[in-house]
Amino acid sequence: EELWAAYEGQCRHFFPIFRMMNNLDKELTAQHLPNPLQSSLTYTCIERGTDIREGGTSPYIVVAMAMGGAPNVGDSLAAVKQLVFEQKVLSMSELIAALDRNFEGDKHLLKMISNVPKFGNDIEYVETIVDDVLKLGCKIAEEATCFAGAIPTMAATVVSANVELGFYVGALPDGRKAGLPIAEGGLSPYQGRNVSGVTASMMSVAKLDHMSIRHGSVLNLMLDPQILKTQDKLSKFSDMLRTYFETGGYLIQFNIVSAETLRDA
Repeated sequence: EELWAAYEGQCRHFFPIFRMMNNLDKELTAQHLPNPLQSSLTYTCIERGTDIREGGTSPYIVVAMAMGGAPNVGDSLAAVKQLVFEQKVLSMSELIAALDRNFEGDKHLLKMISNVPKFGNDIEYVETIVDDVLKLGCKIAEEATCFAGAIPTMAATVVSANVELGFYVGALPDGRKAGLPIAEGGLSPYQGRNVSGVTASMMSVAKLDHMSIRHGSVLNLMLDPQILKTQDKLSKFSDMLRTYFETGGYLIQFNIVSAETLRDA
C-alpha cells in the first residue's frame, strides 16, 4: 500500500506538468496557427466569432494525454509485490541496488523476476495491477483544467515512441534494462513476454476497463502470414476478433509479415 501510494504521488506530481505543456502547446497553436477555413465551416465558430483552435466548438472539445508503458509498470509492481512483500526473497534495498547497476551480474535475480507473472498471458494477478495503473492515470488526467474549456481525457498509446521514450527510462523491476524500448502500442504486452499465445494476450487486454480510457487504447499484435493462408484459417481469425471485442476489447492492430519479407525489405 505504501509503494502504491508513492507511485500515485509520482503520478500526481508529473501529470500536471504534462498537462501544463499540453495547454501551452494548444494556446500557442491558437495564437499563431489559426484555422479560418475550418472555423468558417463550423456553426458555433461562426456564431461566436471564435476560431476553432481558440475554443469555437466548446464544450464539445476533448484533449487527450497519452500514457505509455502501463504493461511495464504492471509487470514491475507485480515483481515487487511477489518477490519483496509476499515471498520475501528480496529486500527493497537489494532491488534498488540492482536497478542502480542495471542488473549487471544479477542473473539469479533476473531469473526470479522472469518467473513472476507477466501481463499478456491471461493471468489475473498482473492484469488487475495494469488495470489499476490505467484507472489511476485516467483519474488524475481527467482532474485537470484544459485550454479553451476542453474536456481532459486519457489515451493508452505511444505509437512508435516506445523506442525513443525507452532511452530516458532506467532499469525497471520487471527486468527491463535501462535504455531499452518500453511496451509498444499502448497496451501491448512487453516484447517477448506474452508466451502463452495470441488468444491469451488478447484476453489480458480485453479484461482491462477500456471505458475509463476514454480517448482510446492500442494493442499491436504480430502474426505469421501462414495463419491466414486458407479460408478456414481466415474464418477462425474472424471468430477470434469477434470474441475479443465481445469480451471487452477495443482497438487492435496487426502486422502480418514474415521474417523473410522483412529481411528482403
